[in-house]
Parts: sequence; C-alpha cells; structure tokens
Amino acid sequence: MDTVLNKVFVDPNKNSKKYSYLTDFSYDKAYFAETVKSLKDTVKKTPKANKLPLLPKKWLPLQLYKGQYYAYYPCDGINDYKVLITDEYICQTDAMGMYAAEFNSLKMVDELTYINSEKNYYWDEYNLTINIIDKPKGIAIFTSKRSKDNSLHHRLMVDATKIKSFPLIINFCPGGKEWEFIFDTPDYVNLLDLKASH
Repeated sequence: MDTVLNKVFVDPNKNSKKYSYLTDFSYDKAYFAETVKSLKDTVKKTPKANKLPLLPKKWLPLQLYKGQYYAYYPCDGINDYKVLITDEYICQTDAMGMYAAEFNSLKMVDELTYINSEKNYYWDEYNLTINIIDKPKGIAIFTSKRSKDNSLHHRLMVDATKIKSFPLIINFCPGGKEWEFIFDTPDYVNLLDLKASH
C-alpha cells in the first residue's frame, strides 16, 4: 500500500471552505461552562462586563513565510488555535475546545494597545498585552508574560473578520495526525518598534 504524505500548498480560492472552518468560533457549551467554574473557583472572583467596542473580539493566528503573511489550515485540528474575547472572559482553545482562560479586565492604554492582568486558568499571575500593529489589516501581536519566570511569549494574530485578506496555506494530511508546517519567526521587536514609531 502506498503511503500518502502531507501535501502543503497555497489555496488561491478566496471562497475556500477552509476559511469558513477557521472562522467558526462555535464551541462545546458544557466544556466551556466547566472551565468558567474552575476559573471562578481558582481566582475567587466573579466576572464583570467589560465592553471594548473598538477591539475586535475574534482572533486567529497569522503566519509568516518568506516575508509574506498567511492564514494556515493545520493538519491536526488540535492546532486550530483561536482567541475569543467576550465581555467577561478572554477565551482560548486547547485540545478539548474553547475555554475561559482569564477574566476580561482589559484596559485600553490607547486605541492600539490593551493590557490584561489576571490570574490565568493554566498559569498563575499572567499579563496579556495586545498591540495592534496594523489596524487596517487587523494585525496584532499578543504578548503574554508569566509571573513565575517572567517569560515573554509572542504570537502574531489577525482579526478573524479579515482573515480572507491573506492567502491560505493548507496542510493536507489524509493519513491523520502528521507534522505541521514550520513557518518563519517574526521579528517581534522590530514590529513593535515600527508600531511605536507611528
């Protein structure tokens, strides 16, 4: 029997159903409710509505390859990462689905910068900064800082409503769970410096 390996390619179809899959933010309500309860029990507080009308609420990863940005449809759905910002919570996806990662206490520093300092579902004290580096294209850098080791973790994200503005790379793997495509690492320091200079 022949072995079918991954096939990685750019899909030129702007109406590809894969875009619809990426922008589907539906989730398991029961699992989400469990994570909300765990978060409340851990942090010992109740949520308060925090409306931020200027901030997009649905975010997807944006990938860099040879100087160009791409949307990415992963081989394994477990790597289909999403961030959802509700009035009460900042939510992310893990292997089980969408979960309430932390309470939404985002503060708008300016129209391009938001900071959230909360205890996290997985981590202890956790500082999240959202730097919008290209407002027309909906591109932002999400930077998390964990208090236990002060480590910084950056991720390039894009407003989900603008994901079709970027070409789509598909990792087709009919054999099941295989390797994911390795993209280039953005120069986050330079990108943040460019944002600061505008």
